[in-house]
Parts: sequence; C-alpha cells; structure tokens
Amino acid sequence: MAKKSAKKSTRIEKSQKKKKEQRTNPFELKFNRAKHQVLGKKTNNKTGVPGASRKKADDARKATLFNEYKTFGKVNVVVDKRVGERDPNLTSEEKLAKRFALERQRAFIKRGQKFRLEEPQDDSDDGEQLTHRGETLAEIEKHDRPLSEDEEEGTNGNISADIVARSHFGGGPSYMNA
Repeated sequence: MAKKSAKKSTRIEKSQKKKKEQRTNPFELKFNRAKHQVLGKKTNNKTGVPGASRKKADDARKATLFNEYKTFGKVNVVVDKRVGERDPNLTSEEKLAKRFALERQRAFIKRGQKFRLEEPQDDSDDGEQLTHRGETLAEIEKHDRPLSEDEEEGTNGNISADIVARSHFGGGPSYMNA
C-alpha cells in the first residue's frame, strides 16, 4: 500500500509543476511573418508577447512617471533657514549664541523704528532723494507753484458765472450772441 501512495504523491507533484509552468495562450502571441519569401534568406518567424511587453512597459511607467505625477505641483520642501544650521563647524552652543544675538538685534531694530517717521539722514544717502524737474520735493513749496495761462489769481479755479450760463443752460445761438 505504501507504494500506491508514493505513486499518488508523485502524480500530485507533477500536476503542481505543470500548473506552475504557465502554458502560453496562443491568443497572447503575435507572430511576425515576412511578407515575401526571398531565395537564400533565412526565415526566422519571431513571436512577440505583446501582453508581457505591455505589462513591462506599464511597470516601467509606474516606476518613473507615476512618482512624478504624484509629486507634481507639490513644492512644500522644508528649507532649514536657522542661523548656523548649515555650518558643520559650529557647535550647538555657538549656534544658539548666534541665534540669540540675531534675535536681540532684530528686536532692538524693531523697537527703535516703531514710531520713527523719517529715515535717518546719512552722508552716504545723498543721491536718494525724491525730485521733480531737478528740484527736491522738500524745497518745492505749495504756494510757489506756477499758475497756468488759463488760471487767474482771484478765481481759485472756479468757472465764471457768465461761462456757466452760456455753456450749461443753452438758449440757442441768439442767446450766445447776446
């Protein structure tokens, strides 16, 4: 009886091996045949496996393009802008000391400029002044502006009553001549 069971187990193993060996489906193969037979030329009818090559190409695309697609539009890269973090020669205490000094300096600058309306005038900033027609704006006074030809000194920019009556209220050509 033992012999019969041994034969049975070998049959099972063989059937499992056959299952593991995937049979090629003839509909998944593509045969590349030559259009014309030429004398003296060897014919090697190659078979292609489009399904397998398609799967291989899809896997390659997933490995490259899909990762790019997932990260497309994402720009949230963290850049460490802490003082001294990029300098490997500094110890952690030196980094902290530099950060503390910079923080104190920024606080002092903010406190000093909080209510300051004018910029401090240095000798080096001579070229940075607002000008109009070659004169600085500080020199130009409001009452010194030149009057145009149309302006009169007593009108303050108002139109005379005679001009308003003629142009705004019509009356025809006879009214205009009178």
